[in-house]
Amino acid sequence: ESRRDPTNVPCSYVPHYFTQEELGSFFNECDYRFICLSLRQWSFHSLLNRLELPVFFRLLLSSGMRTCEARWLKCRNVDLQTGVIEIEKSKGAGQHRVVLHESMLSILGKYDESMSKLMPGREHFFPDRNDNAHSAAWEGYHFRNVWSKISTEPACPYDLRSHYAVTNITKWENHGYELSGKLLFLSRSMGHKSIQSTYGYFHITPMLTDKLKENTSNSFNN
Repeated sequence: ESRRDPTNVPCSYVPHYFTQEELGSFFNECDYRFICLSLRQWSFHSLLNRLELPVFFRLLLSSGMRTCEARWLKCRNVDLQTGVIEIEKSKGAGQHRVVLHESMLSILGKYDESMSKLMPGREHFFPDRNDNAHSAAWEGYHFRNVWSKISTEPACPYDLRSHYAVTNITKWENHGYELSGKLLFLSRSMGHKSIQSTYGYFHITPMLTDKLKENTSNSFNN
């Protein structure tokens, strides 16, 4: 019996769309949890988690990066002067750039300063204790532990990327309906191979899908 390649099997998972209240509660719990853990169980490992995880999850939310892109990020890829991140390794279109919001750039600057004291000369931006990239299990395990304190709804770290896309698309409602610039910029920033992948986020944009598709279908098809 032949088996389909799992990567070619359509995914029916619908990303969780976070409310502002959920995001506020999540990051409050995240900050509090890892401060308490590092004070209660002092170790190099717990100190790394205290510094890294609150910043790691905020970066996913504010930049739309894939979780693997953030985990594989190296210090040389992050320009803390210009706020530009070079994505060298990704599962998508390969190399692309992400421009950070000023608030996120400020957080990364303070984080990098603290990490440089803890691990001078580190290669990875979010290193494990051996200066290697973390595994997917690392982000998933800690996200679930924090999220379970907030909600019983299913959610995962990758949903922060989806939230970034949906939030950007929602803002377009009051800026006309020409896709040529906004959609292309979002697609390139998120590292999509084709613009159709970005267009797919319209289907999970609350209360905006039909209106956007109605007003943009012709220009998108062209």
